[in-house]
Amino acid sequence: MIDFDTFIYQEMGVTKEDIMPLYKIYLTEMDQMIAALEEAVENSDAIAYERVLHNVKGICSNLRLDLITGPVSEMYSTLKAGMPLDLATSLQTLKELLVQIRQEINTYFNSSF
Repeated sequence: MIDFDTFIYQEMGVTKEDIMPLYKIYLTEMDQMIAALEEAVENSDAIAYERVLHNVKGICSNLRLDLITGPVSEMYSTLKAGMPLDLATSLQTLKELLVQIRQEINTYFNSSF
């Protein structure tokens, strides 16, 4: 479970209402990044995949979404080190994690992004 309260109130010093649009933007951006990752998988383009994965890692880290940050960091490090990574499996993992995160965000903000 994501500890939104600690991040929002203690670390950011803002209200739930203030930061809600940021998470909405995050989910829109993630949908676009998933599409870019799908294209990279279709083209077997590990370099493009690594580039997008780096962006995913940064955004998730900034929003303290540790559920996805850890696995994405491992995937990124694997590609960055030149080691093989099954892009299709990695993408499926990311999609599953995004479903979980979307549910937690929607539950916390009592919304449907």
